[in-house]
Amino acid sequence: MIIVVLGLYCKEDKTGIFMKVDGKSKRDLWPYIKKFVDPNTSTICTDQAKQYHGVEQLLGPTCTHITTNHSVGEFVAADNSLNTINDLENQNKFLKKSISSRKSTQSLYQYMAL
Repeated sequence: MIIVVLGLYCKEDKTGIFMKVDGKSKRDLWPYIKKFVDPNTSTICTDQAKQYHGVEQLLGPTCTHITTNHSVGEFVAADNSLNTINDLENQNKFLKKSISSRKSTQSLYQYMAL
């Protein structure tokens, strides 16, 4: 069973949201990013996956997109300690553990609701 989940996390108010999406492409993810990310966001942090290239265009001219390179083991950028998605990755770890231990989509929806 393959489940694609998009997680969004706000560092300022420490809130996050997970949602089940149809796939990993820009076409699948960007509508959710546009809907749930405040258009006044000044910075968006992602990994360097291709589907996030140009995502700052969704949020307007004052938004900056910064990335970390997970493929080389970088989870916090060496030149900018604020450039990290560790808060989201930490929440994602608990979500993945919940899914794999129960082998059911029902537990996915229950955890995302929390």
